[in-house]
Amino acid sequence: LKLLEQANAKIRSTQSQLVQSAKLASLGELVAGIAHELNNPIGFIYSNIEYLKKYSNSLFKIVDKSLTNSSELELLVIEEDYRYIKKDLPKLIQSCEEGSVRAKDIVVGLRNFSRSDDELIQELDINKAIESTIKLLSGVISNKVTIKTELSSVPKIQANSNQIKQVFMNLMSNGIQAIDDRGDLIVRSHFDEDRNLLLVEFQDSGVGISDDAIDKIFDPFYTTKDVGQGTGLGLSISYGIIKSRGGTIRVESQQGVGSTFVVEIPLIPTV
Repeated sequence: LKLLEQANAKIRSTQSQLVQSAKLASLGELVAGIAHELNNPIGFIYSNIEYLKKYSNSLFKIVDKSLTNSSELELLVIEEDYRYIKKDLPKLIQSCEEGSVRAKDIVVGLRNFSRSDDELIQELDINKAIESTIKLLSGVISNKVTIKTELSSVPKIQANSNQIKQVFMNLMSNGIQAIDDRGDLIVRSHFDEDRNLLLVEFQDSGVGISDDAIDKIFDPFYTTKDVGQGTGLGLSISYGIIKSRGGTIRVESQQGVGSTFVVEIPLIPTV
């Protein structure tokens, strides 16, 4: 019995290490896109600072003149273009605020994704998990791929949110990478009351999967990507995460048309 417990503990430790390895591989692919994504909000915050300095100096001049020489105030208001400043200043402040929030969201999303999975099971809104994963992926979504969502009202579940988000990250990344030219990735969610299952579908218009490969895609270390482009662990670990709570992932694919991965998550874990 003691040997069995030790073996189980070793298996759990190995599985945890594999999950973290897959996360690191995914993070490596995200870094370039996230750096570019962060440059956008930081860039317009930086550029707006110059205008904020200019506007504030103009307003200080107007206020100071109003306190000393009211007869020259009207001329100064015209010279400093006070009416335009009054209209444009709130817009600058709003864009800086939006940029700051966007940068913070990117960093928080990255931190949450890379966090260890040793967290407690918690209530999870599947639709919010999908949306937050899409935000995190926004930096690596090229102009050729459009992500669309068709999210239905679904019940919340008790789950490890980082693991579920990792599944969504892996499946969305695969869908994006499967599109060579231009195409769509559609993410759907709905609840099957008859089977008490949450269903999340990832439908891409990519190159599709061959009949030979489709039976192997969930095997550890199996990959159809070029050397250095993937670890072959993403789908295997995703399948293991969903399987561990009694669910499954199935796939339908047609070469030249695209693939649909369907994640089935029991409302209440069955294992």
